[in-house]
Order: sequence, then structure tokens, then C-alpha cells
Amino acid sequence: MGGRLFKLVRSRPRRGGVVAHMLFLSVALALVMMIWTWSNIRTVRIGYEVAKLEREIGQLRKENTRLLLERDKARDFDRIARRAVTELGMGYPNPERVFVVSASAPPEATP
Repeated sequence: MGGRLFKLVRSRPRRGGVVAHMLFLSVALALVMMIWTWSNIRTVRIGYEVAKLEREIGQLRKENTRLLLERDKARDFDRIARRAVTELGMGYPNPERVFVVSASAPPEATP
């Protein structure tokens, strides 16, 4: 009878082991849920940042196109000449007042 009583007492599950096991599983599950939530929040933030950068790229492309057109207009010599005459009041020089200077001949000294 003594041996049987020992078996009955020994076969009871330990409560401390079950509680520790449940606590470990709860902490592990909470940790997994926190990591999953953090990664989803990070994904959403990155998505917003990507959308913002794509809008900025679109605006920069429009501005680049506008600046290229403005540059091409500024390089048009006929347009430059028209603006010089109409807006700045410039004109073509009188042919009698144009002097060609040659750098190959040294200037002669006048006595």
C-alpha cells in the first residue's frame, strides 16, 4: 500500500510547471504580435513616404520640362535680338561706326 500511495502522489501534475509554461507561451505570443504590429506600421509609413516622394518626383519633372523650354527660348538668337530691340531699345550699329581691330599687327606710334 505504501508503494501505491507514492505513485498516486507522484502522478499528480505540477501546477507550477503548467503556469510557467502558459506564462512563457503568453509572453512569446505577445512578442510575436508586437513584432508583427511594428512591421505593419513600418510598412504603412514607408508606403506614405513612397507616395510623397512620387508626388515630388512628378512636380520636379514638370519643373524640369518648364526649365528646359525656358532654356531653349533663351538660346534662340532671333528672340534675343527682338527683345533687345523692343524691350531694351537697342538697335543694330551704323556700319560707318564699326571698326575691325586686328590683333596680329602691332599699333603704330604716332609722332
